[in-house]
Amino acid sequence: MGDSSVKVTHLLHTMAYGGIETVIINWLKAMPRSEVDVQLIVFKMPDDSERPFVVEAAKEGLRVEYIHWSRWKPVGRAAKELRELLRSHGTEVLHAHNTYAELVAWWAARGTPVKLMSTFYVWDRGFGFKRLILQKLSAALTAKYDKLSAQCKKTAEDGVEWGVPFESVEILPSGFEVPPPSLLDLDSRRRLRAERGAGDSTLVVCNIARLYPEKGHARLLEHWPDIVRKVPSAVLWIYGVGPLQKELEALHEELGLGESVRFLGFASNLMDELSLCDVQIHPSFNEGVPLAICSGMAAGLPIVSTAVGGIPEVIENGKSGYLVDVDDMESLKDRAVSLLQDCSLRKRMGSEAKRFIAEEYSLEAAVAILAQSYRSLVGR
Repeated sequence: MGDSSVKVTHLLHTMAYGGIETVIINWLKAMPRSEVDVQLIVFKMPDDSERPFVVEAAKEGLRVEYIHWSRWKPVGRAAKELRELLRSHGTEVLHAHNTYAELVAWWAARGTPVKLMSTFYVWDRGFGFKRLILQKLSAALTAKYDKLSAQCKKTAEDGVEWGVPFESVEILPSGFEVPPPSLLDLDSRRRLRAERGAGDSTLVVCNIARLYPEKGHARLLEHWPDIVRKVPSAVLWIYGVGPLQKELEALHEELGLGESVRFLGFASNLMDELSLCDVQIHPSFNEGVPLAICSGMAAGLPIVSTAVGGIPEVIENGKSGYLVDVDDMESLKDRAVSLLQDCSLRKRMGSEAKRFIAEEYSLEAAVAILAQSYRSLVGR
């Protein structure tokens, strides 16, 4: 690493492995070390919920260090641990993700020359009282930061309602590194589908998202029987982990969905899993630019999604997928049924989705923007 490389520390508070975590891993593994010298720190959670992220980061050659956390929110102790790690790394820019990370980062950096930066991923008033308070705290904290950023223009616009001026937010696209295509041959695909009860005539709809309220899993389960009535061969596979696991499994039982819906947890080889599916559905209430959708597009899946957050920035309605209003579940179901009933439509939309990701949403361009953002903070 050259003397001109910017020493950057990313601090992440995570409770489930999802899109934000994937964005960070993608950014850091693609960042030229001659330009940015990266340190990655996560909160050590009492329930080890950070472990899936740490495992995936290690697969990409990223070393993870820890500061300790607990249900009592020991901000002072965590900030002291963080300050020591920043000193040992010679950190110039501290990039925080999530409210608790923003709080500890601000506390640790007080009285130091370290520049503070934060990335916003979503703003919403419908997440419940606790997250409402956390978002208010995030807006207040980051007013003291040196630079603010967001995944997409829509998130930056939403921040205005929370007191974050739109002009103060830099757009840092996630970008997407197109992974190698699945190497599963036809026989392997047929076998793996059969192991989950999906025959040759079965149409597999997948949903990929951490199990959080804003992802809309509950309403997807409630409306799923309507899709099955019109397409009896359809099954729904839900990939993801999170705090709603038991609640959603209980709802599955209450609705009597049986084998038409399966919870498959965290997918360690997502492209192989996507190659087993036919359509992707995404009924979120709010988003940034979900990498779950980018992954599905890269795999050539047609997607039906709510038109929230930055999703309209990657899906062109009627061309690479279908977009519906956030509260219009009837249209979401109708669009899903139309895709399930028309193989040629699925192939046409899937091909256009795959082309867009490969040609217009590259990780390389996103990382170049991020590196320049760090350089501007330290005057290089």
